[in-house]
Amino acid sequence: MAGLQRGARLRLLERILGTILLTFRLDSVKQRILALAVLATLIPTATTGWLLYSQNKAALTGKIHEELRSASVSVAREFDLWLKERIYELRVFSGSYELSENIEKALRGGATRARVTRRAQDYLRSVQSKFSDYEDLFVLNTAGDVIVTNAKQAPRVSLPPDWQKQARLDQPILTDAHWDDRRGRTVMTVAVPLKTTNGRLLGLLATTINFGSMEAVLRQWSQEQTRHLYIVKPDGTRVLSSLPAPQPVLRAKLQADVTRIFFAGETGELHRMNYENFEVLAVMQPVSRLGWGVVAEKNYEDAYRALMEIRNVTLVSTAWLLLGVGVFAYLLSLTIIGPLNRLTEGAARVAGGDLSVAIPADPPQEIGRLATMFNTMVTYLREAQGELTSVNLALNERNVALETLSATDPLTGLHNRRKMRDALNAELARHSRHGRPFSLMMIDVDFFKKYNDTYGHPEGDGLLKRVGEILSSSLRTNDFAARYGGEEFLVLLPDQDQKGALEVAERIRQRIAVETEDEVNQRKAVTVSVGVATFPEAGRTANVLLSNADAALYRAKNKGRNCVATAAS
Repeated sequence: MAGLQRGARLRLLERILGTILLTFRLDSVKQRILALAVLATLIPTATTGWLLYSQNKAALTGKIHEELRSASVSVAREFDLWLKERIYELRVFSGSYELSENIEKALRGGATRARVTRRAQDYLRSVQSKFSDYEDLFVLNTAGDVIVTNAKQAPRVSLPPDWQKQARLDQPILTDAHWDDRRGRTVMTVAVPLKTTNGRLLGLLATTINFGSMEAVLRQWSQEQTRHLYIVKPDGTRVLSSLPAPQPVLRAKLQADVTRIFFAGETGELHRMNYENFEVLAVMQPVSRLGWGVVAEKNYEDAYRALMEIRNVTLVSTAWLLLGVGVFAYLLSLTIIGPLNRLTEGAARVAGGDLSVAIPADPPQEIGRLATMFNTMVTYLREAQGELTSVNLALNERNVALETLSATDPLTGLHNRRKMRDALNAELARHSRHGRPFSLMMIDVDFFKKYNDTYGHPEGDGLLKRVGEILSSSLRTNDFAARYGGEEFLVLLPDQDQKGALEVAERIRQRIAVETEDEVNQRKAVTVSVGVATFPEAGRTANVLLSNADAALYRAKNKGRNCVATAAS
């Protein structure tokens, strides 16, 4: 009883597993053996690979974060230090007795004003020549007007509304950075109070500073560790960039959501974002004095390239392992169901049209007899297919002959008008792609009606046939000649410009004028008139080219016949 219950449970388990396997279309012994081998290999390999990949990615992300944070912190520190140095230098210059004394005298006016103003200008020029970060230096009075400058033209300065209050409190005054079209770079105005020795405010000593030094710093830091370093304002405007900009940097703004992430997030936090068609990892460090931020970013694909290569090697190794296991399992399955598989595959090949199948009559006997009947059936099918192939070949030969007749002029043996039209359209498509010229010749037998009336239509047909022979022997193998209608012929010259087409036309005209003479029957030679049209000068469509070739032909007729004319002549 216990054995029967155990057998029932096993059969129930077998049905459940069988249903599951059928759900995954594993309905053959070979497929189930292959599935078992693949799963036994794939599950532990994939689990181990995923764990290693996750750990390596976490470690690499930490390293990238540290590199970007270090770069942004260092650049922010250098930028802050650089700005402090410029302010300190201005304070030193503003404390110069020579500058303050001359400015004070200039403000008092009098006869010596021009002289003391020139001394102040000389002093500013001397200072500016020694400092590459200074574009120009100038002095503003307490009303904000430029009274002395080393530049040829007084700069325009937009001071903050409370600048006088800042000056009295001895604070530096910084204007917003802007793009200078004249200098082709980003600049900013920095000013410090200019006072007398007793502390009375005379005005401001200001300078327009460029960011050339900081651009060099950005490029130096971006060479190895980062893809890009730039300085951005809270409104998303990029002030400086380590990449050469095709337009002024200040005209390129970050997206609002990206800017918000940078300035609202935690300082030094690693962000993964997608903008400007790039997926990047980025870190921002604020510049305390200005409220700007230094962003260090790295292309996501470049950052994880080494990890992706490891992942790809792992995937390839796993694929090779699965292939090896699959081959072994497949060979094992052949020893179990080989005869049945050969019979099944043979039937599938026959269904697909392959009648060269021959199944060996291997044991067991039942399969051997089935294989013998199968081979007999295939033999009958092969014989029937051979007969059908013979019939199809005969039909194909007749079709080729009909196609030739439908495309050939029966009198001259040249192509007919329909075939010429197809060839012209094909040449138009080919030459339009490659831009090379080709030419079209319209040829008409002069006074052909008179020839027919004089010698009869059979002689006229013979003349047309002779003209067709001359055309065929005068052309290249890739040229195309057709009887266009009546006594008109059309010649297509691929890859032939107008000069070459005129040479061919003239050669054909001369041959016809000589070789159509029949001394035996006392028939004088006939002449032809030729019109030449060249693509693309004479047209870019079949109708326009034919129309221009026909017009050129009539131009040759009007010139007295027996000549060649072009569409442009």
